[in-house]
Amino acid sequence: MRLRARRKEAAVQNPRQPGQTPPPSPRDPEPPIGEPEPDRLPDEAPVPNPNENPEPPRYGGGSGERYWNRF
Repeated sequence: MRLRARRKEAAVQNPRQPGQTPPPSPRDPEPPIGEPEPDRLPDEAPVPNPNENPEPPRYGGGSGERYWNRF
């Protein structure tokens, strides 16, 4: 009989309290970051970036004309 009484107590130990509120729901996701507004007016010509070079890089010290001028 004692075993049955202990089992009943164990089953009743963790009753749900009636005043509990459900956990808060997660926040709504923020919208993605869009493109920044341009710093110029639409009718202005864009200023080229001095850090960008439209020409391909020259490796080896030039076009090789000095080599062919030796002969």
